Amino acid sequence: MARTVLEEMTTVMLAVPRPGASDEEVAAWYELKAHLLERIAAEGGPGTEETARQAVLAHRRSECLRAGDGPDAVVVPITGPAGRRPGRADRSGVPRARRGPGANHWGESAAA
Repeated sequence: MARTVLEEMTTVMLAVPRPGASDEEVAAWYELKAHLLERIAAEGGPGTEETARQAVLAHRRSECLRAGDGPDAVVVPITGPAGRRPGRADRSGVPRARRGPGANHWGESAAA
């Protein structure tokens, strides 16, 4: 029986790797996330293009982890229309900087 999008979302949310998880566990979670995003994008509607970009980034993150690049590997951003990177409100296209102590998800210092 096919799972609903809501069931798949629940699975992804409950499977978020805990601190100290292996690269393989984190890579498997990114693949779950990518599959969910692909499914949402395939349904169409507003934000379809961005959701598809996020799915590609999740696949790339998984590949980096499986290649042994570690959790802080930089993922090459996907450009938006006309080669522009997505705007500030759309951070999915921002490359993940190598994070140091006190940095947030986007590599920015918490003090900034």
